[in-house]
Amino acid sequence: MKKETIKLNYPQETTREAKLQRAQELAQRVQDTYGDAIVAIGLYGSLATGRDGGYSDIEMHVVARDEVEIPAVEGVYPPYKIELSMRQETSFLKEASIISDAWSVKAGSYVDVRPLYDPTDYFKNLKKMPFKRLSEQKLAVMREFFIWEPCETIAKLYTNWDLGNQDYVIMAAHDLLWQTAKLIGLANETYYPSRATMLRDATSMSNVPKGFDELVTSYLSGDMADKQAVYLACKNLWEGLQKWISEQGITYTEDVLTLPSIQTKGES
Repeated sequence: MKKETIKLNYPQETTREAKLQRAQELAQRVQDTYGDAIVAIGLYGSLATGRDGGYSDIEMHVVARDEVEIPAVEGVYPPYKIELSMRQETSFLKEASIISDAWSVKAGSYVDVRPLYDPTDYFKNLKKMPFKRLSEQKLAVMREFFIWEPCETIAKLYTNWDLGNQDYVIMAAHDLLWQTAKLIGLANETYYPSRATMLRDATSMSNVPKGFDELVTSYLSGDMADKQAVYLACKNLWEGLQKWISEQGITYTEDVLTLPSIQTKGES
């Protein structure tokens, strides 16, 4: 008896051409609906960079004038998911210029935009914003994030290992790699075009801590069965990461804990 094939509503495979056509139709619909309130419309994500596949989503920036506020639209409209991120022209530029620990993951959505409607070249200006204050702010951001995440991850790893909870080792390796890759992106002032290739892309950068490549190779190959080996690889990366952070000119330890002054509400 022939087995019946179950057809899923989502995701369904579609061609790049079909998605681009749908995006153009959506852009025209947005213009027809909101008129001169719209400053620019553009694709971002894999469809904008050409790294899309049959199951990729449609992601679009819709930029409106400052005095106009339009709610975002995100949902599954078979055969794909569609996201219209509604932005205001000035605040969107400010958002793109923020340097945070997520810079290397988010910058591409501002830089790699495929315009669908952009009469004033808005997106040419937008793509400059992620680099505007990067050099002057990255070290402070890296220091804060290093203390906030990797230091906590490695302490949890050591604690759980000593307590006999070896199940945490794989999660710790994942977290430590993800956190280190974000730091590598900042240090190299290079963003990742896709989270799907982020770890491999990080290994190809020039400024990388010792121990990172080895743990990435084990993780991506699925060679994580020997938990003691994974634990030791995490320790090796941590030692390399501490030295690397110091080489960037970052001091993350302090001898004296100084309590900040009280600030009254309204003071900056």
